Amino acid sequence: MDRSRGRDQRPCGADVPRDNRMNVSSDTLDEAAQRFAKIEQDEVTYHVPAEFTVDNPPAPASIGWPNPAAFKASFSLKGNDVITTRTEGYNFTMLDPKEYGDLHDFYQKVAAADQQQLVLTRSQTARGN
Repeated sequence: MDRSRGRDQRPCGADVPRDNRMNVSSDTLDEAAQRFAKIEQDEVTYHVPAEFTVDNPPAPASIGWPNPAAFKASFSLKGNDVITTRTEGYNFTMLDPKEYGDLHDFYQKVAAADQQQLVLTRSQTARGN
């Protein structure tokens, strides 16, 4: 499987209030940029060989940590390509030690979303080879 990767970082002004919240299920990147001081977006395209079909793409993910951060992942099919997009928004550079548990929980959920599997099925004609 061939993979190409792009990265887009969009820092926003430091004047973004910390109490603004991202609606992780519906905000576009531009809307999120108004709510978070830092936005990172990754896009990865998986080029699936012609003898395979996508049986089950990963489910979209939306993870919110009300004030400090949010994560959103989406997946789309375009021909034999699977395009994954990850967007993370942050409103912190330093946290109080009492927030470390919440930070750990947020990143555990992000890691679980990143580890979803893409299930491929080999076509019947390709199996005879």
